[in-house]
Amino acid sequence: NNPIEYVFNDSYIVIQTNCPLFNWITYNKDNYYSLIRLQLHEDARYESLHPAIHGFKVLSNIMRQHIVFNQELLNAVNDKKQIISHSKCISFHIRMGNYKSDFHDGRIFLYENDVMSFINCPIIMNYSKTPIVLSSDSTYAKSIIINNTREHRVISSSNKAIHSSHFSFLNKNKGTFGTFLDLLTLSNCNELIGTFGSTFTILAASLMGKLPYLVSKNSTCKQPQGYFYI
Repeated sequence: NNPIEYVFNDSYIVIQTNCPLFNWITYNKDNYYSLIRLQLHEDARYESLHPAIHGFKVLSNIMRQHIVFNQELLNAVNDKKQIISHSKCISFHIRMGNYKSDFHDGRIFLYENDVMSFINCPIIMNYSKTPIVLSSDSTYAKSIIINNTREHRVISSSNKAIHSSHFSFLNKNKGTFGTFLDLLTLSNCNELIGTFGSTFTILAASLMGKLPYLVSKNSTCKQPQGYFYI
């Protein structure tokens, strides 16, 4: 509820967090119009959207306009796009968490019965026979999608996921590269169906420049119109 200068009174601040703070910045109207003056948000009336959606647009602007990825990574993304060999694609990011994840980090994002909500998402009806690019922390979730999808080719890595906190010194670079490769490949599709509460989903959507469709525990798939991440 306060202007940024009231909370932070230094010119330069180092913040270490995996939480997108852009959401909270745009809850204050003065901050919002400051972001427009800084060209970090399109010029739009504050009341036109929920503050959390404004925050997502700021994050998307920064990710798309101010983050530069190295050429090796971009080449790898282009190679992935060649595998898709289709003008359109839909991306799925399924973050199961401890319940059915390939690694353990103490959180549960989805239950087993939630996986089918990705396949049954209404937006799928607009993309008949379009390939699905699938990224997940769960081999189980991947198998459910692949075994229950007939009209869409599913493109997914067979490698088991590794959480960034679990990278060892020897495989850190390889693991980081694979993570960014997944992130950028997901963002190159036309629509993203992701997981509520997942920072990875939000980053992929921000690079795509479109609000994702989200699945949460015991829910259907829908596009958020208000608060949807922290």
